Amino acid sequence: MNVGQPRIAMVSGEPGQLLTALHSLPSRPLVRAFADLFADGEAILHFQPRVLIHAQGEPGEAEIGALRLLRSLQPALSVVLVVAREREAVLKPMARQLGAALLLQPFAPEDVAEALGLVTHPLAAEAMEVLVEFARAISDEVNNPLLFVAGHLQLIQQGGGEGKVTDMQGRLRAMDSSLQRIHAAMEKVRTFTRAVCALGQGQRLGLAALLTEATRTVRARVGCEVALFLDPTATDAALRGDPELLGAALEHLLRCAIEIARQEPLRGLTARVEGDRVILHLELLAPAIADWQLPPTFEPHRLGRVLRNTSLGLGLLLVQTIVHAHGGEALARRRADRTVLLEIALPVAS
Repeated sequence: MNVGQPRIAMVSGEPGQLLTALHSLPSRPLVRAFADLFADGEAILHFQPRVLIHAQGEPGEAEIGALRLLRSLQPALSVVLVVAREREAVLKPMARQLGAALLLQPFAPEDVAEALGLVTHPLAAEAMEVLVEFARAISDEVNNPLLFVAGHLQLIQQGGGEGKVTDMQGRLRAMDSSLQRIHAAMEKVRTFTRAVCALGQGQRLGLAALLTEATRTVRARVGCEVALFLDPTATDAALRGDPELLGAALEHLLRCAIEIARQEPLRGLTARVEGDRVILHLELLAPAIADWQLPPTFEPHRLGRVLRNTSLGLGLLLVQTIVHAHGGEALARRRADRTVLLEIALPVAS
């Protein structure tokens, strides 16, 4: 699936006005109409849309069950329900449970854009789920080193005998390392907080310089070399945004990829331009998740569920949030050969 052009599946017997509104969106999504949610379920999955718009009237229990099934098979899928305006109050609780946005009829083109914005923003369509993931990631990053420190303090209190000073110095160094992990986690929280706030236009940033700096930072801090491959289309490309946030997103993307790959070499970070989007590909072997039944396409932060007690959950959630805040998209794909492809698409600066 190409993250450079958003894919929208529209289930509707009479596309008409809705199709026109979708084609007029600035993101120029690839829209495909399907006649029936049940008969076309396999075709919808094969299309792998980012958003599914259900415009066949108020969904019944069978339709809601089918939508839940589609989302379980493709967790990155967001849902918009087109319903009558007078039914908004009645259907809101059901939409909230489904993690869907409501598009109320009759609607204007700007209403369509607003509904899509609700479901594609990382803290909107699945606000509670993402916040739970955030809390879980914080728990992993903070509680583990705190328990480590508490254990060493207990051993120091009970310590004695020959070699006591040397042993205590070693334990103090280990405790300092754990406290640095907590400090790093709090820095991620600070960056996350900035990322979910509204951004201005930001600065014009050269893509090549931004990627080069990110690989240099990772090499200095982690001691791992990441090859950078710039397609000719990306050599002079630029992004617009917050340099600190985008730099943090790229650094955490690379560091998380290194942690996922463990001892396996990364296949390099590739950048190219497709239309009005910069596409970043990071391909890696992933023995740590080889035996996990992940869907073909999923949101990157979901790897934190698989690899608990690591910094992956918070790191990848941070990457995803920053990318979304800059009008981009982040996806992960698991391939048949057990490689994982992390993909990021960001708007090219005009």
